[in-house]
Amino acid sequence: MDSRKNEINQNEADIAANDEKITAECILIGKRITELDRHPIQNEECLKYLNNIDSLRRSIENYQEDINIIQLALQRKKELSSQLEENKKRLNDLQKDRETRFVELGAASYTVFKGIENQAPYRTMFEELLRLDADMDRLHGELKDLGEQEKDKGFFEKLFKYKGKKFSVRSNLSKAEKEKIRTLEEVGRRVVESDFVQHTSGDLRTIFDLDADKKRESKRISEEDKETRNELEKVSTQLLQYGIEEYGDDKIQEFEKRIEDVRRELQVMYCWAGQLYMERDLRNEIPDSTLATKFDAIVSIRDSIRRKQQRIYRLKADVEIEELTKKDKSLRQRKRQLEEEMRIKERQIGVIDLELTTGERRLEELKRVLSGEVPYTEPSPLPPTPDFYTEKTDLPPEQTDSSADEKSA
Repeated sequence: MDSRKNEINQNEADIAANDEKITAECILIGKRITELDRHPIQNEECLKYLNNIDSLRRSIENYQEDINIIQLALQRKKELSSQLEENKKRLNDLQKDRETRFVELGAASYTVFKGIENQAPYRTMFEELLRLDADMDRLHGELKDLGEQEKDKGFFEKLFKYKGKKFSVRSNLSKAEKEKIRTLEEVGRRVVESDFVQHTSGDLRTIFDLDADKKRESKRISEEDKETRNELEKVSTQLLQYGIEEYGDDKIQEFEKRIEDVRRELQVMYCWAGQLYMERDLRNEIPDSTLATKFDAIVSIRDSIRRKQQRIYRLKADVEIEELTKKDKSLRQRKRQLEEEMRIKERQIGVIDLELTTGERRLEELKRVLSGEVPYTEPSPLPPTPDFYTEKTDLPPEQTDSSADEKSA
């Protein structure tokens, strides 16, 4: 490749790199101006850029604040949801733990109930147990009577008469026992909600106290759960204001994209402010050593770009001159060839015209011979046709080119 074209490419790459440096420096100048006191600035265009920069910065801050709010709300929503799940599990565990004691509490309380003098306030709670005990006592009595009745009976009478009756009584007794266990659990559930604890002591009182502790813990968790649900509702309402029902990743990405767009626009504003500082030379209006240093650096870079651009112009002109010279030489040579070909064609046309004229004259003579005006004679021979392509009618190409160049000069 032509070394001049290599140099052109290198200079163009250097100019592009220097342009990027100038842009970067202008951005830094714009940022620096925003950090300084604006009161001395009189340039209205510069103030307009600074106001736009302030507006863009506020937009970024607002978007970032929205992102922070959403992230905190989502995190809090997750924490509250986890807390509700944990509360639900704790309440279930406490309830299950209490329920495992209800049969024991019911049975022990029933025993105490049967021993207190004033049973009336609590009779409603224990009347089902009293009924079941009465039924079970009756069934046990029936079973005992059947046993006494079958003692002196024969085998077949025992088998067909008393075995079925005893089976029926035992079946009813088993049902009553199961019903009593269920009722004891229900009594235990009800008795812990009453003031029956005042009649208890010892181990039973301890069980009542433990259940009361679990009950208070369940109540505390339920109240805490209610507060948690209220806060969760507030957080969910806050997220709904941003159009977020479940997950907020899409909304956060949307705000982040807006921030990036605004940041790009902000970079442009910084650059424009820096370019304005350079073009209007606002060093006196905005005195600052950092800006002055960057001003000088950009001037130096622009001088370098100017020199490289001039060098590119000269190299391109040199290359184009060489190409045009070669093209001119080739065209002139082609022109001479065409002119020589035209001269040959003209001479060929002249010979053809001569042959045509001679032929016409001979034709007239032959017509006169036919009419008897003149005797027939042999035609006169034509001169030989010249060899137009071998006849030396011009100079060799080397001499022709040089003579053409002299004429052009």
